[in-house]
Amino acid sequence: MKRYLILALLLPVTAMAVPLNTTNNPNQPGYVNPSQQRVQQEMRTQQMLQKSQLNQAATAQQQQQQQKLRQQLNGAQQRTQQQPR
Repeated sequence: MKRYLILALLLPVTAMAVPLNTTNNPNQPGYVNPSQQRVQQEMRTQQMLQKSQLNQAATAQQQQQQQKLRQQLNGAQQRTQQQPR
């Protein structure tokens, strides 16, 4: 009888007990291992950083090429203006 009384008292408490993290279930479809998720996020971050660096390098290279072409053009114009007519 005493066991049934204790069981009856614990029943509402066990019904309220919910797993702390219901999304962390490897048996559910779409489950991603948290450490794998961290690695993927780090890789995405690194990829974005590298892409940004490549864009900056390409922009700098393009500006250098434009400046060099302008200098060549200016030099050619000066030579044509200095030639006797």
